[in-house]
Amino acid sequence: MMPEQTVSRFVEAINRRDLDTAMACYTPGARHFTRLASYTVAGARVRFDMLITVFPDLQLKVLGSRVTGGRVETELEMSGTHTVDFLGKPATNQHVVWRTVDIAEVEDGLISQRWWSVFDDLTLMEQLDLVSALVGC
Repeated sequence: MMPEQTVSRFVEAINRRDLDTAMACYTPGARHFTRLASYTVAGARVRFDMLITVFPDLQLKVLGSRVTGGRVETELEMSGTHTVDFLGKPATNQHVVWRTVDIAEVEDGLISQRWWSVFDDLTLMEQLDLVSALVGC
């Protein structure tokens, strides 16, 4: 399997809410890095389960990608409807859209490392009116 096919399989699985297939795209010892934390595969599952719970219609849309060897850099647009408490904010039932850059290292058809360090937290928080609450305005 080509590296970009692995990333596509992961995205498609998340869009179907199929966390078993999504997590099967990782090597057993894979690490999923964000700006603030590093997760094991089990931790990544918890993170995506949380996103699917908060945004039950969550969709990941590939806007573009570049493959260099086993590295796949993908720009993703994420969208969903905020239906339960998130970061202390009660459900707004608002449809939100934000972006992330996903960088995945793929070895033997599986993701060994993944970075979502360029996650557009601010855009998401602005849409949910969390920014003013965070800065006390």
